[in-house]
Amino acid sequence: MEKTDGTERESVAEIRKLVKKVRQMGGGGRSTKLREEVKDEIVSLGGGAVPPLIGLLDEGEDSRIRSLAAEALGEIGDGRAIPPLSDALKDEQVGRAAMEALLQFGPACVPEVTEKVEHEVANPVEEDREGLERTYYPLLTIGRIRCDESVEFLNELLDDYMSEIPDEPFEPGEEDWKYAEVNFYHILDAMVAQQDERAIPHIEGAEEFFPERSVEPRICREAIDRIEEGDPDSAFAWEAVEMAFPAEKIMEGLGWIGSEWGRERGESGGADESEELIRCPGCGLDLPAIAETCPDCGRGL
Repeated sequence: MEKTDGTERESVAEIRKLVKKVRQMGGGGRSTKLREEVKDEIVSLGGGAVPPLIGLLDEGEDSRIRSLAAEALGEIGDGRAIPPLSDALKDEQVGRAAMEALLQFGPACVPEVTEKVEHEVANPVEEDREGLERTYYPLLTIGRIRCDESVEFLNELLDDYMSEIPDEPFEPGEEDWKYAEVNFYHILDAMVAQQDERAIPHIEGAEEFFPERSVEPRICREAIDRIEEGDPDSAFAWEAVEMAFPAEKIMEGLGWIGSEWGRERGESGGADESEELIRCPGCGLDLPAIAETCPDCGRGL
């Protein structure tokens, strides 16, 4: 039975009171416990809490409040929350909470989330890109919901992504490229999370496209292996970093490798003072100064 307007107004008043508690919280275990108690109270309000919670997802709100609202909407399970939660996926601060909420809706949210990916592809941001691409959480959400529609979407996305790569060198983050808002490794992240073997031929096609000695074929092969072995760990952006720049080399560049390690390899100890790191302008990752392209976001350095 639907809640009346009066009940909804009561829910709004109760949520305001509960949210005030969260705003006043500090850090620590006690605040975590209180936050869970507040969320449970909000969820107990049922459908009447949905409109005010959707209002709290607004980008002007404190990210703690927005994440709390997303979690509560997921637990209430009212379909009215799917569009605003899908829209919140593009926001790095609240995207993970929105994703976890949408996962509770299952395949019912896939059409809305795929539409968001298509919208971001068609409307790349004009300002300088910092942090994660706006399609990261939408793609991972699609990957973690295992259904025919999500499998088909990711397979077609990867195929089209590869077909759009020009023959001449280019910077993937360029606004005039169709997939400026999509990271190749994030598509693989989603496919590995999906664990569907129908993705393998599409990944193999991508593997064959890249030069044999580049990092991309190795990442593709790792993705295929994880699908075949049933390992859904989603960490391919960082797998790419490790494969392109092994941890020991990065640590050496940072001066973390001591002289004893250097002598064992027949090299001078530690990092030379001239060795420097540069920060990727696309995702903020620190990389050796010799790097020409960021293996995480694909941006030229």
